[in-house]
Amino acid sequence: MSEPRETPTTSSAQALPSYAELAAENANLRAYIARQRDLVEEAFALEQACLASVTDTIDGYRAARDCHRAFEASSGVRFPHVQRIVRNALYALACRSFAPAIVTGEEGSPSAFSDFQRCEGFRQDPGADLPGAVPVRMRFPSPLVDGLVRFEGHDVPWVFSSQGVRRTALAELTRYMQATGLERGIIVGTHIEPGVEIPRGVLFVKVA
Repeated sequence: MSEPRETPTTSSAQALPSYAELAAENANLRAYIARQRDLVEEAFALEQACLASVTDTIDGYRAARDCHRAFEASSGVRFPHVQRIVRNALYALACRSFAPAIVTGEEGSPSAFSDFQRCEGFRQDPGADLPGAVPVRMRFPSPLVDGLVRFEGHDVPWVFSSQGVRRTALAELTRYMQATGLERGIIVGTHIEPGVEIPRGVLFVKVA
């Protein structure tokens, strides 16, 4: 007697994924679409900031700054190194295009000109704020950090965090430290934002 054969209908039914598998795939697809949407939105916001700077560098700087704050507070910054490059470039444009007196931020926040001056001041003379530190030329510049200083016999990477020390700037610094195997880093800023903890191995340098 021959073996019973499965009908096409039975075989097709057994091949169909279960409801749980479909639900998991649907959740993964939604998460993927959400991530891609965040990437596109952040890229678009940065593009708009650059376009705004063509006619008004202050508006461009503020747009880049607001973009960084918005994504940091919601879904997280997807392009931290690009954000840093754009903000630094717009700082420089603002400083070259306008008198310091009119390059101002929102009430109670540091201006673009002041932040640029603080960053460049530490770059040129780190020993003024960190006695014993001297600038060191980076052989391989990285978008994650602003530079290197020689301090206590070690080459130490540093990052300037505008508008106060934030988690994003610390994440960029620690990522660079991990990638290069360095155990020490320096975060530079006017103050530490509430709720932000300085990790082990990182030194906070306050600039006025």
